[in-house]
Amino acid sequence: MDSEITIVILTEDQELRKNLIGKIKEREKYVLKADFDSGSDCINYLSSNSCDLLIVDLILMEIDGLGIVKRVKEINYNAFRNIICISNFSSGMIFDQLEKLKIDYYFKKPLNYNYFMEIIKNIVNATTINKIEYSSKINNEKRVHDILIKMGMPRHLRGFYYLVTGTTMVIENINLLSEITRELYPRIARAHGTTASRVEQSIRHIIKNTWENGDQDELDDVFGYRINHRPCNSEFISTIVDKLLLEIRQ
Repeated sequence: MDSEITIVILTEDQELRKNLIGKIKEREKYVLKADFDSGSDCINYLSSNSCDLLIVDLILMEIDGLGIVKRVKEINYNAFRNIICISNFSSGMIFDQLEKLKIDYYFKKPLNYNYFMEIIKNIVNATTINKIEYSSKINNEKRVHDILIKMGMPRHLRGFYYLVTGTTMVIENINLLSEITRELYPRIARAHGTTASRVEQSIRHIIKNTWENGDQDELDDVFGYRINHRPCNSEFISTIVDKLLLEIRQ
């Protein structure tokens, strides 16, 4: 990365903006061109200006972040080269929209800012192949998200999002399944700003909750048969990965 990378931020979250600006200013080659807490002000700016990376918080008062991205693209298609979206929650509908708008990366709050900056570095250095990989990641996250929802897994528990992240990581690197404690849990923890032990506990708890209270017909369908014992974390993730990889290859 030889030239400067110009960045624009849009968020009404004052703490988020402060932390992002601080991290960006630590990097010699990164230049913050503008930051906004108003969607309309951001649209006006980008109608006649451009940046290398646009960071958008999806939860806004005036216009939701996805609506702003659509509007900016209509007015000035070259307003930004890459885009990262941030939100408090995830849903199948959001993943659909992210894919349609060709979002480079999606983060769920709270952020691990060091990991966030690693992703920025990867994105701004990305080749066309990298962009395809990021798009594929969003598709895989949506597939995992949808199958967990169909099982009746409660989205309000942290373990849900840890499972989405971890299962997606295993789809992209199947070797992680044999290193679940030493590699997978720490990677999930870095992505969500928590600890590996909390990741393991949260996933174990939500699997227990789903196994006992989820959609029994869907669980039967996914697992093929109801084993007498509740699956451990690695068994559960492995089964989901096997099912989704089979669907992807078909």
